[in-house]
Formats: sequence, structure tokens, C-alpha cells
Amino acid sequence: MGIFLCAKKKVDLLILIFVFGVFANYWISVIDLPSLNNPLTSTTQAIDSNNNFQSILGEIKDQNVNENETWSGNILVTRTIVVSKSATLTILPGTIVKFQHYRGYKDPNKKLSLFIEGTIHAHGEADNQIWFTSDAAPPINGDWDGIYINGSKDSFFNYTIVEYGIVGIVQYHCESIVANSIVRWVNSEGLYAEYSKVKYINNTLYGNGYHEIALEQFNNATVYRNIFKNGIVAFHSENSESYLLNNYFTNYSGDVVSIAAHSNATIKENIFDDTLDANHITVTSNSNATLINNDNGTITLPLPIFDYEDIQNFTLNYIPGDKNDQFLYVYDSIDETRQVKRRMGENLSFGWALEYAMGYLWRFDFWNLPLGSSLDLIRMDPDNGSVIRIRNDYIENPRGLAFDGDNFFVYDHSQLKISQFMIANNSIVILNTFDIPKKVEGGTQSLTSDGYFLYLPSRMGDLIRKINKSGSLIEEIPVPGDGIAGGLTWTGTHFWGVSGGRNLTKYTSDWQLIGQCYPVADGTWAIAYDGDYIWTLQRTCESWIDNKMFQVEPLISTQTKYNITLNDTLFTFIVKSNSSDFGLHYNAIEREIIYEIYGRQGSMGFSTLFLPKGFLPGDFSVVAQIDDIEIPVEITQTDLHIILDLEYAHNYFRVIRIKIDDITDSSTTTIPSSSSTQTSFVPLGFIFAPIGLLSVTRRIIKKLVATNRRRAT
Repeated sequence: MGIFLCAKKKVDLLILIFVFGVFANYWISVIDLPSLNNPLTSTTQAIDSNNNFQSILGEIKDQNVNENETWSGNILVTRTIVVSKSATLTILPGTIVKFQHYRGYKDPNKKLSLFIEGTIHAHGEADNQIWFTSDAAPPINGDWDGIYINGSKDSFFNYTIVEYGIVGIVQYHCESIVANSIVRWVNSEGLYAEYSKVKYINNTLYGNGYHEIALEQFNNATVYRNIFKNGIVAFHSENSESYLLNNYFTNYSGDVVSIAAHSNATIKENIFDDTLDANHITVTSNSNATLINNDNGTITLPLPIFDYEDIQNFTLNYIPGDKNDQFLYVYDSIDETRQVKRRMGENLSFGWALEYAMGYLWRFDFWNLPLGSSLDLIRMDPDNGSVIRIRNDYIENPRGLAFDGDNFFVYDHSQLKISQFMIANNSIVILNTFDIPKKVEGGTQSLTSDGYFLYLPSRMGDLIRKINKSGSLIEEIPVPGDGIAGGLTWTGTHFWGVSGGRNLTKYTSDWQLIGQCYPVADGTWAIAYDGDYIWTLQRTCESWIDNKMFQVEPLISTQTKYNITLNDTLFTFIVKSNSSDFGLHYNAIEREIIYEIYGRQGSMGFSTLFLPKGFLPGDFSVVAQIDDIEIPVEITQTDLHIILDLEYAHNYFRVIRIKIDDITDSSTTTIPSSSSTQTSFVPLGFIFAPIGLLSVTRRIIKKLVATNRRRAT
């Protein structure tokens, strides 16, 4: 299917390009290209004669695009913009789109992006390019997120400059074109695609932190007359078909072109100049590449010559990932929500699969040469970091790892399958393999098990698919908040996942969101639970071989609501705690609150109970006990609540009994079931006071038993 390039009138334009070379003249095969006569009205580029941006901030954009809209002149984007499915965003030549920069980690929503669910037509001109850049002076890589296109059939970028993002242009399920454009100085991929039919033509790509172009998962790509230079890896393909023709590659020290994971490529008449790795085309054993008349540095083929200039406003003097890189890849080791206990995993690189089982951490090695035909499974001792490598000949692209108490399950992103396996003779032995549910939607990331079922996020992360161990879909569960966008694990009582907002997020067993921690580094791609702590597998910088496995202790409190009926009146108890809540009940006969908690042995637990005043008429006294031993309880009051502050030592599962004397009540009490428990989200910032309540300051132990006479109100 051809790519249509005009917003109002779709035209199939077939252009024969006559290429003039120093040594030879020859005709290029017919391809679809944008019209050389721009149908859009030109505007003046906001750059002066010295190629410097004008100081005008421009029109502020902070609302989603829900109907057709045109941008021109100077644009300042101050929040992530979504172009809806029914809308087309047209950007006129010379437009400068600046994204408000953010260099912290505690408010990831400030890392802005342009997300296209509909259509974008960014049609610049050779001497009047469109810019997508940072508003900072000076900018650095990673100042904003990037441009994402999902499901578009006729979007295009022509004569554009994309710079200083986390990524450049990302395409999912698209048919689109990027032509005559410059993509530079982003943290990871310049151009990235999944499940797309794309054409990359006459572009200049350089200085990006990982791949200039990456095709991962079921793409069909034409890559024609592009210049690749001064980067880490120029071109990478997984499970994709690609045609590379007349491109120029220069100044790469590692893999220049990588064809992997059941990919097929035709690589014809390209120039590989000044590449230090003589084997500059790498083809894995399960892939194929046809090489035709490529120039390995003798420059007998003509170099691409473009009609646009490589204009630079600010020049980044390093490649992202270099020692001079200013981007914040690893965050504070301790903040108000979590603390890093230690880091491990040097020389194992990044990954998307992590599990804790049988006293060890398990993951796959994406960096070193494997024992078998695919990535080694790694068994790591969490105490000393020692590793044992396990041969793997089956699993190609692990994006989630789970253990049910008997066997492992792994999600293979390239095959869109889950495999059940065991380990025998230091090798993976496959026991069963089945397709993921609704595989036509495409792959996902992460997998966990509660011992009975498997849990797999949907493609968009808005649903959790609960499946049995044979692959049958049991139910689809909506995920609150921002959904799941990274790792997922089960602790025995709760789920932890990486939300779309990038935070470590805690959920109840029925998928109610109850708390969040800030991430510990850039890109949390997998998580596991060792019985005491969360382990995360981080991207940090993809080109680094640093310790990417972090042991993390959450410090957050969670807030849960429990409904209790007394004298036919419904009362809502609010519990704020750094423990894992199992439940709260009121025993009317014994006149005591039974509060069940779970926490790591040796750590301290803190819980605050907000009891409605109507639940406690008259005078009362309170005694709190664990195993018949009194624990500190402190009482304060507001106009609405009696507030009980508890402090105790964790010892895994424990029951706190709060005895209330002189309470006037009825023998009729409804103890809530799990379905009557409601959980409320505690906003990031982690001052977990309920709305309308005064902030409560915890005091260290003052007395073992506290009594309080209720004052008349």
C-alpha cells in the first residue's frame, strides 16, 4: 500500500530519481516520495542570519488535538499532546516546536511527548525546515521524551529536525514515511518501529545514544539514501523485512548493521566508510541477508547529496552515553519513597526478564556470547553476585519471566509465545509452549505468577490478562491509573508493576492501586520480589555495561478503606501504613479491632487508623497488642476522626488486636469481606494524609498504654 502524502488530496507520486555520481551515473528504482513542490504555504523560519533561535517563546500548546489543527511559527509545548484518532495535525514549513524540558525524575509526566493516534503532516522545505527540539538553553539529550505514532496510515515527516529527546520518532502499527530529515542527539533510537510499514529516505542520522534506526517486531522497511554517522549502532532489525539501498555509513566502532531474530534483509550498493569493525554487517544464524555490490570503504559508489543543510542551533559535543553525558540516568539512592540497598549485574547489560526463585535471581544475558544458540539464562546469587550460565537454544527474545513454585514460564516477544520450562543438565528444557492471548494485537512486556495463574499485560498495558498454565484466557482485569508499561511481579500478597507513569506501583490482589515509589534509574524494564525487597532491572544507558540490577526497599505508606456496619450504620475506616494490609475487622463481642499486616522481619512498621467519631461514643480506652504483648499506641482527634498511631516490629505475618473499653455498641456487626474493601490512590509526593484531615506527626514511644477522655464537641 502506497503512502499518501497530501492532507486534502491523496496523490500517488512516482518519481524516477536520476543520481549523479563521481564515477557512475545510474537510475534508481521507482519509489513513493513526497512532492518536491510543497503544496503548503511557506512561513518564515524563526532563525536569524547566524542560525540562532529567536528568543520569542511562541504560542503555548497544552491541550490535546481533538480536531484538525495547524501549527506554525513558534510553538511551546508545556504538556504531553495527544492527537486523537479523528484529527490531523498539520505543521507548516519553518515551524519551531519546542518542548518544555525536564531533568528530574520525581514527576515523569513532565517529560513531554507528542503522541499521534490520528495523523501528522509535518511538511517542511529544504530551506525552511520544521524543528522539534528542547526549550532549554543550552539543551541536552533527554530534555523531552519524543514523537510517538500509533496506528496511522498516512502520516509523514518531510524536511524536519528532531533532536534532544529520549527517542526521535517511534512508530507502532503504522504506514508512514520520514524523508529529508535530521534526527540527532537522542538517548536511544533515532527512528524506531514495531508492526509497521515504513520508508526512511534521504535522512541524516547521527549522534544518537543507541541505534540510529531500529526495526523491532514485524516491520517492512525501505531504507534508501540515508547518511548514518558518528554513533553506536547504525541499523538493527529483529523479526523484520528490510531493503537497504544506497546508504552511507561512517565512523562506527561496533556493529554497523545488525540483522537478527528471524529477519531478512537485502543490503545493496551501500557505502561502509571508516568503520573500525571490519565485520560491519552482522547476521545471526536465524536470519538472512543478501549482500549486493556494497562498497567497503573504497568509495567507488556515489555519496548521497541532499538539498537541505545540517543546521545546528546548539551542538552537543558528545554522544549520549559518553563520559561527558549530562543526562540523569541513575537517580538518588534514597528519597522519601524508597531506598536502594545495593546494585549488581555488571557486564550483563539490560534486559526485560527478571525473577526470584529458589533463593536466586534469574535473568537472561543480552551482552555476552551464549553457550547455546540463543541468550544464556543466568542464575545469580543475590548475596555475592556470582553467576551460573544455563544453556538456551529456544527462547529468542525474553520479555517476562515467572516461577510458579515448580517450573518457569517465559514470554518470548519475537515468537509471541509463552514457554514453560525446567532446567536439567545445565540446559533449558521446554515442557510446553502456547500463544499469548490475542496475539494479533502484538507483543507486550512482563509476566508473573501467583502460583496458580499467569498474569500478562495487554499490548497497551491497560488490561491484565489472567491465564491458566495452558494459555487459556480466564479474565481481563482493568488496571487503574496509568496501566502497566514495564515489569510485573507478585509478592504473595500484592502485585508490583511499573506504571505508564514510570513509577514502581503497588496493587492489591484484586488490582486496586494503593501506592507508588519513584524509580531508581531510567527505564525499569523488569522487577522481582525476594521476600523482603523489590529487585529491578534498569536500562540506565543502553550502551553501558554497568550494574543494572537494583535491590530496592519501598518506604511508602499505602492508604486503604474498610467498610464496617454497626447498628445498621456504615462506617468507613481509613488505614495508612507502610505494612502490607491483609485486612481489618471489628469483633463486636470482644470489642476489639483485628488488624492483619505483613512486613519484612526486622524492619519497623507504622500504621495510622482513622476511626469515625460516631463509631466511638462516650469515654473509651485503647490497648494494642501483638501476641499478647502491648505495643505503643498514640491517640489524637480531629472533628471527624479518632486517630490511632501504632508502631511495631515487623515479623512477616502478624495480627494486631486493638482492645477498646467502655464502648457503647450493639452485638450486630457485619465483618467486611474482601469485596467490601476499597482502596484509594495516594498521590505522588507521599504525604498520605486523607483530604480534609490534619497532618499527623508521629511521635516516638511515650507510653505503652494511652487513654483518652473524649472531650465534648
